[in-house]
Order: sequence, then structure tokens, then C-alpha cells
Amino acid sequence: MIRWPNHIPAGVVSDEIIATYDWMPTLAALIGEVDRMPTDRPIDGLDMSAFLSGETDTSGREDLVYFGSDGELVSVKWKTFKVHFRYTESTSWIAPYIKPQIPMVCDLISDPHETIDLMQSDLTLAWVIGAALRPVIALKQSAAEYPHIGVGDDDFNGYN
Repeated sequence: MIRWPNHIPAGVVSDEIIATYDWMPTLAALIGEVDRMPTDRPIDGLDMSAFLSGETDTSGREDLVYFGSDGELVSVKWKTFKVHFRYTESTSWIAPYIKPQIPMVCDLISDPHETIDLMQSDLTLAWVIGAALRPVIALKQSAAEYPHIGVGDDDFNGYN
């Protein structure tokens, strides 16, 4: 939920995707400080200021990649679908991950609780798995080109 009177319209409800890492470029744009954004490294976040202010109806983000507590891929939300590469049968942090032979595909519009695996009844939806893997592949390519900066590293001088 977002509230900023006279800047962001009240009462708007949307199914658009906004990721936590979109906040830095969005807040920088909203307060007019885009020039203070780092330029020595890639920024994964997208500027959502036009969407939040009501200038556009879409956020510009089609996907959200979710990693588990072990740092490995769990699922990808792509448009109105969610592809589960691993899941748990419990909400406990220590529950073991289960990896299905074929990733599970859920339609979040008709099944918001993600209880129906569409791959069990319609293998023609396998293309959704490929679409969901595109942002994962792009993220891995980016991490290979621009290795992650370690927590507490104070000797980072940008990428050459």
C-alpha cells in the first residue's frame, strides 16, 4: 500500500508487479534525485514513478524471480502465471524443498491460491516455463558479467 496525497492517486487497486528492488530508482525519481543513483554498477530495479503517479496503467515489470532461503531458485511469477521449480508442503522455514520432475504452472487469475498445477492437465502450457526462465537466464548472465558486491566490501571501485 502506498499513500502520498497530491502525488499518488488514492483508492487505486492493481494487479501489476512491483519488486522490492524497484523502490530505489522509483523513490529517486519521485523526489527528483535520479542523478544520485549509482552509475558504476547495474541497477536491477525499474523506475515505477509513472505507474504510481497514475501516468501509466502498467508497471513495466512482467516478472518476479523468487529465491529460497538457500539462495536457489524457487519460482518465477511471469505476467499472470507462476512457475514453481521447487516448493515446500509447509510454511516452516526448515521445511525441505520438493523439486517436481516438471515445474508446476499455476494461473494466478483463476487459481490465486496456487493449488492447481496446469501441467498435470495441459502440457501445451509448457511454453510458460520457457517464458519464466528468461528473467532467470538474464539474471545469471548479469551476475556473471557483474559479480555481486560482497556485504561489507569497501574496496569496490566499479566495473571496468
